[in-house]
Amino acid sequence: MHRRVIEAHKGTRRALRLADIAHLAARDLSSMSLEEFCAHPLISPLGWPVDVLDQFLYEHGAWEPFHQDYGHIDLSQIS
Repeated sequence: MHRRVIEAHKGTRRALRLADIAHLAARDLSSMSLEEFCAHPLISPLGWPVDVLDQFLYEHGAWEPFHQDYGHIDLSQIS
């Protein structure tokens, strides 16, 4: 399933939501380091500063209350 999400975002302007990246987040018990997370094909195109990626997506990206508050936002439209 995760491969389909990555493929769907390559070369398109499809919305990227928290649900699309939750499986990568630290709180989801991912074995991915912050550096690997930032370099991931879904994350790196965002172009966000590392500290923002760390606090907003890596640390909270799998936290359900965070999804309730911000899950509707298209992350690819934030600059």
